[in-house]
Amino acid sequence: MARIKDLTEASPESLVDAGGHKLAERMAYIYFDMYTDAMEAGFRAPLFGLVSGYRSQRRQDLLFRRAVQKYGNIKEARKWVAKVSPHRTGFAIDLNLGYPNNSENVQKIEATEAYKFMRDVLAPKYNLSPYSREPWHWECDKACRADVTETELSSAGLGSNKVGWLKRLGVVFSVVSGLYLGKKLIDNIHEKKG
Repeated sequence: MARIKDLTEASPESLVDAGGHKLAERMAYIYFDMYTDAMEAGFRAPLFGLVSGYRSQRRQDLLFRRAVQKYGNIKEARKWVAKVSPHRTGFAIDLNLGYPNNSENVQKIEATEAYKFMRDVLAPKYNLSPYSREPWHWECDKACRADVTETELSSAGLGSNKVGWLKRLGVVFSVVSGLYLGKKLIDNIHEKKG
């Protein structure tokens, strides 16, 4: 597990909605699987809820300026807010682990069962990397993405590109469902006429 090194900003077409936040498609799959695992382990919402995903550089600049105001100088602000954030890739997430995500709550968050489950169970399972100063922040680097592409997806029998296959499957399902429902509607109209 390693932090994201390539901080290239995600293209809009590579992002999907994940509970009101944008994520890279592969990260969305990981997040939803991870969230399901947490709920099945007995945690309840709002724990493991997505607090932040993709963040544009423009938004990051604003957050950095606010951090400089809060902490009084650039050096201290950089401890808590990156000038260029991994969030811009769509492969970084901030989670609700029991307390508001801010520097004053680091120790409280690290003491929660939700954080310990994330650190000890979910992060290793999904190959997610933490950011040590922010226990709510988790990243999916290239190794994590490769795991998703090759391991989980091939086991689902979808080859090496689940995203493309799922999109195609969704389109096919929508078309078939639409045709079926359309045929049923036409059949019902004919029955009423006849």
